[in-house]
Amino acid sequence: MASMDYATKANLLDLEQVGKDLLDKQVTRVNTDTGKVEPVIGAGSNRQALTRFAEQLVKERKQRVKNFSEGNT
Repeated sequence: MASMDYATKANLLDLEQVGKDLLDKQVTRVNTDTGKVEPVIGAGSNRQALTRFAEQLVKERKQRVKNFSEGNT
């Protein structure tokens, strides 16, 4: 990947590609005991995890809107 010091078209395209590539990789976390990056078993890809997170946010927002409209703040 090229240096990101300059917002050139090429650097922005490289950054976009890095993001797209990350979406299809497995979800990982840093093990705080070892400092190593480890896969999260059963979490799927980053794309799948982001989709689940977005669905959760939508569900929570709908519940907050419903509670607000019913006067349950």
